[in-house]
Amino acid sequence: MRYTHHERRYTGGHVIVLIALFDELTQAKALHRLSDPEWLGAAVGKLSSYTSQYAPRGNRLVRETIQNLGA
Repeated sequence: MRYTHHERRYTGGHVIVLIALFDELTQAKALHRLSDPEWLGAAVGKLSSYTSQYAPRGNRLVRETIQNLGA
C-alpha cells in the first residue's frame, strides 16, 4: 500500500497485522492501548517485521503479542 505521507510502502502483511491488531484490541475492550506510546511502541516493534500475506498467521502473532504485553 502506498500512502503519500509515509516514506515507504507497506506490505500486505503489515495491513493484515494492523487489521488484526484493531480487531483483537476491540474484542479485548482495550482500544485505549493505542494511546499508550510505550505499549504501542512495543507492539509495533514486535509486529513490524511480519511480511507474510497469510492472515491466520498474522492474527495468531497479534494475539500472542497482545497476551505477552498485556491488554
